[in-house]
Amino acid sequence: MEKAAHEQVVMMTLLETKALNAGYGPLQILWNIDFKVDEKSVTALIGANGAGKTTLIKVLTGLLKPYSGQVFFKGVDVTGYPAHR
Repeated sequence: MEKAAHEQVVMMTLLETKALNAGYGPLQILWNIDFKVDEKSVTALIGANGAGKTTLIKVLTGLLKPYSGQVFFKGVDVTGYPAHR
């Protein structure tokens, strides 16, 4: 069965952060980060040296716990999950 040309495809959000704050000890690196990545999208994380790219990846993968905020994967709050999960 073919879909009608006017029918919209709903994209699922795979990864999302809400009001994410993180850093190392008293040094805050990420301030109130909100973003989302939809399925079937291509996303690049770019920025200058020291901009927080690696810190963000560490929080997203569970290698670093955020000070506050949330990380969602496929709609499930995975904030602070250990990296092996």
